[in-house]
Amino acid sequence: MQDSEQSDSLIKTPVQKLVGDLTEKYVRETVKQSAQKILQKKGQQFSREMDCAWKDASEKDKEQFSKDLEDRISREILNSSTDAIDLQKRIDSVIDEQINPAKLGPVRLEPSRKSREIETTSSKKTLKGYLIKIFIALLLISAGIYFALPVIFPAELSVSTTKLDFGIMEQRVPSPLTFSINNQGRGTLTWNVYSDDPWIGLEPASGTNDGLVTVSIRGKPQAGALKGVINVQADSHQSRRIEVSLRVLSAPGISIHPPILTFIKRLGERQRPASQTLRIINSGEQTLEWNAAADRSWITMSNYEGINDGEVQVGINGDQRPGTYHGTIAIISNDKNIDVPVTLEVIEPARLSVSPNPLNFDFQAYTAQPPDPQTFSIANNGGEPMSWHISSEPWITATPTSGELQGGSSQEISIGIDTLNLDYTDRIGNLAIDSNGGSATGRVQLKRAIMLK
Repeated sequence: MQDSEQSDSLIKTPVQKLVGDLTEKYVRETVKQSAQKILQKKGQQFSREMDCAWKDASEKDKEQFSKDLEDRISREILNSSTDAIDLQKRIDSVIDEQINPAKLGPVRLEPSRKSREIETTSSKKTLKGYLIKIFIALLLISAGIYFALPVIFPAELSVSTTKLDFGIMEQRVPSPLTFSINNQGRGTLTWNVYSDDPWIGLEPASGTNDGLVTVSIRGKPQAGALKGVINVQADSHQSRRIEVSLRVLSAPGISIHPPILTFIKRLGERQRPASQTLRIINSGEQTLEWNAAADRSWITMSNYEGINDGEVQVGINGDQRPGTYHGTIAIISNDKNIDVPVTLEVIEPARLSVSPNPLNFDFQAYTAQPPDPQTFSIANNGGEPMSWHISSEPWITATPTSGELQGGSSQEISIGIDTLNLDYTDRIGNLAIDSNGGSATGRVQLKRAIMLK
């Protein structure tokens, strides 16, 4: 549709100009022929009087004379039919009535000049000279044909484009765009522009005939794909629409994962804790710029700055004594700042201890009744959890036989004798305690033999 309108415009504009030029030439020639015809008809004396009256007339009288003649001829052009003969007759009538020395003021002939012209110039040449002078006045009405042209070719509104695209708006407002308004007709075009979209600015808002309109972005539009419309309205009930598009990127939005980092370091181990990945994520569309800084020397980072999404490998350095250490990684960005807590726990490995030490248990069972149980304790003197397990002879019972102890904790173990199916002989057995914090052994002695006297 737009291509068709532009094609029509390319054809219509030169055709209108050509027709307008031809119309102007036709009216000029028609007026000239009428003036010559009327002056020849009225004779030399009238022509001389008209010539003298024109010379003696004031500028104001000349202007009024020309204007009256122009108005009359213009009205006849507008009111005439398309018949050229009818138009010629109408113009003849106007000129016959309007060309009158009295309309320019009192006639003051110069006898000496009159005699000189009669003696030295033939009637034909004198009449021609007067016609040329009178035609100077008639030429002043040439602008009058434009009084008719706006009716034949009225003002026509045209715009240079139907779409304006500002592209992508990130942080800075895009530069203004322009479009032109043109009058492709012959009448006066009065226009105004407006938009119901508050983010579209227009300057100027109105004008006459041709003009250039500047379109700018107002304020700070909301993020998203924006579509707007500019309305161009002319007083001749013509209108045009220009579509305006703009994509506003959403502001950068930073998030951190994980929000907390915790490291565990075992005392005495040569290998350091494995590094952990700190992820920086931009949830917005605009560019996110960030920097990272740690407030403790034992915190190491693989990189300290980035754009948009990124990763930082965080590790631990140094030889710390057992204990808990705290630090912070500060992420500073053009969105907001985030602090990531970092915790380091330096612990001793699990370390098994038993009490009493050594473990020696003596039982006596001279009857079928089992002896009373005895106890000892297992402790974890290290920092990490300790898993343990007790194994022994079948007739030795341990309760419980396994478990797990956190660093610094202990548990009581009960050792007993299962006398079922045991003969009455003395026995010695062993306890074995195994754990990830070390091992221990114990001895269990049972006396059952009856001594005879």
